[in-house]
Amino acid sequence: MDKETIKQAISTKQVTREKSCLHLLMTAWEIEEAEHHQTLLSLLQQKNAHEYVEASNEAHMFERFMTHHHANQFKDDFDFGVGTYDEELLEFSISEEQLNQLEAFAINHNLHDSNQTITKDKYSTDPFINSAESEDDNESCCDDVSEVSSN
Repeated sequence: MDKETIKQAISTKQVTREKSCLHLLMTAWEIEEAEHHQTLLSLLQQKNAHEYVEASNEAHMFERFMTHHHANQFKDDFDFGVGTYDEELLEFSISEEQLNQLEAFAINHNLHDSNQTITKDKYSTDPFINSAESEDDNESCCDDVSEVSSN
């Protein structure tokens, strides 16, 4: 393959990896949302237990207005989000490995464009475990993913 083809292949894989990372980030926020809704529901039920007995109709309407879900739906949403996250993490990992291999090939065969950023080892496989920062302090979608798990 010629230098221009390798450059375009690397650029394409970088875009694919970033897209996967954004999907991963979106799913992480959906999981976070489900957890917050579950916490809200639990707090409402604990704090207003006596009021629920006295005014169950009002409490039920308030609960539905605030949460838009029933307790069973939260577990389903959470389980679905975790399953989706696992699939997207696998897709991201594959994309990252393909990009690393392609960049290594370009470097080993002197086909790398010096203006193009090499991203090998820039990110961890699971952004929840290690949010790595680039050497030039450029940010990517994965740099913010670990913040989701800390909330």
